[in-house]
Amino acid sequence: MHIIDFMLNLAAWILWVNAWMQKHHSRVLQQPITLLATLKTSRREIREIWFYLGGCMGVLLIKALLLHYLGSPLNAAVSVDFMHVLVFFQTGSLVSMGLMALTSFLKFAFLAYLWVWFLWNLSREGVAEPIIGNLEMALGFLPGRHVLIQVTVLMLLGIGGWIGLGLMFGWVGILPSNVGMSQLIWQAIWISASAWLSLFWLILVLMILYLIHSYVYLGNWEGWVWVEGMGERLLEPFEMLPLQWARIDLSPCIILLMNGIFYLLGSRLVQQAYHAYPF
Repeated sequence: MHIIDFMLNLAAWILWVNAWMQKHHSRVLQQPITLLATLKTSRREIREIWFYLGGCMGVLLIKALLLHYLGSPLNAAVSVDFMHVLVFFQTGSLVSMGLMALTSFLKFAFLAYLWVWFLWNLSREGVAEPIIGNLEMALGFLPGRHVLIQVTVLMLLGIGGWIGLGLMFGWVGILPSNVGMSQLIWQAIWISASAWLSLFWLILVLMILYLIHSYVYLGNWEGWVWVEGMGERLLEPFEMLPLQWARIDLSPCIILLMNGIFYLLGSRLVQQAYHAYPF
């Protein structure tokens, strides 16, 4: 069921991003030269936005129905993992599956937004510009802001998202409703912080692709040049160190090792901070 959930979340997120880009960046894609063309373009944009939004909502509805009819004969429960909190939804209830479809999509969308932001910041200028341009358009208002503002906005998005979900879960009885606002905010801070640990998997995939591309010719696709540029930026802190052995560069292995260490230490620290509720 988790594979179905992931695939349908990915499809819904792609449709959502397309709707966002049509809403905020359509003028970049096509600029009309007459008043009539402007009106026609505007109407077409509205239709395309609703098409993508309708598709996104349709995918989430299909997911809720599919998980409901697959799981209800087994009276199974489906969980959404927020690192420190497991939220369970009963497949026998269509309403519960609807909430699960929305909750898992919101979690997926936030993590995807975080990954897109990281990829955009890691990308080299002047390399694979169409890919980088699409990442920038998907980020909305963040590009152009100071990096501290970007990080603060992402943290606040995570905090606000969990506070909203926590209040909703308490109201419908999925989680205890007697949790105070101070405790809910404390939970939100560390759940939002733990989302950054998911970058471990992104860095892992990037370095593996970088290593494969370094030793195997995979064609002239500009995406490989983009991956190579990001890998080189990750390796920049180790350029001055003697990490070459024969024709083998050991610095990617150092990055992978440090990535794993930071993930393990970060997970433990965030978990301890989460349970050290001071109020």
